Amino acid sequence: MALSPAASAVGRGGCRPRPAFRDRRPCRRRSGLRRCPAARRPRLPAQPVPVPARQPPRDDRWGGPLENRMRFLLEVVRAVRAGTHPAFILSVKLNSADFQRGGFAPEDALVVAKALEREGVDLVEVSGGTYESIAVVDGTQQRASTRAREAYFHDFADHFARELTIRLMLTGGFRSHTAMADAVSSGSVDVIGLARPITHDPTFPHRLLTDPAACSATPTPKLGHKLLDDLLNSSWHQQQLARLGRGAKPRPARRPRTALVVAVLSTLLDALFHS
Repeated sequence: MALSPAASAVGRGGCRPRPAFRDRRPCRRRSGLRRCPAARRPRLPAQPVPVPARQPPRDDRWGGPLENRMRFLLEVVRAVRAGTHPAFILSVKLNSADFQRGGFAPEDALVVAKALEREGVDLVEVSGGTYESIAVVDGTQQRASTRAREAYFHDFADHFARELTIRLMLTGGFRSHTAMADAVSSGSVDVIGLARPITHDPTFPHRLLTDPAACSATPTPKLGHKLLDDLLNSSWHQQQLARLGRGAKPRPARRPRTALVVAVLSTLLDALFHS
């Protein structure tokens, strides 16, 4: 899948729009479900991409106003819809905000969500932040209501639920059966997503279904240095996922220093062999 062009020119020579459907397999397909990952740019843009102050704005059909910036995502959705059975479930993971000055705001997210609803998307997963946004990495600067309800983006989901009829999924911050059940019963979300709790405890979903008191004690590895701790908070969980992907058991007792060394070596090897 070719990444969409950014909202601004990137690099010394600028950036030209790339073909939107080079691979023509933009979304994952599992048992009748297609999910377009459009959050934090793993394959598609995290959101209609912001215009950082350090980069000049684009002036082509992909940049500038929100209508242009969301064009790529909508074209992907239409292409997937055209190539699948009408009964196929299509979901999109969408940022509620990217927490960057001049970037993607909740009001923009609602406009895009309504456009996705008109396109016949079945479910929108509410997310937030970018890989550069520490707020989504370490969960700092949370309101008291956010801490009480656990979910990082529950307030956004509440707002979306009042404006949309589409099904909503909320991922990020959930740790207990109680908070998940409260979120669903409140009517603001229909589906709960889990990420970090299952990186070190793949049995957690089963425990949620069998034990109303189930709660995840997700580790927060720290070395006492903010920059390193921010890196560890993400890379520690990525390493657990990598182990699960190889068929190995997770190592929830992995020490922060070990995780940091593994992260640095992995980055160096990736740069060496994929540069």
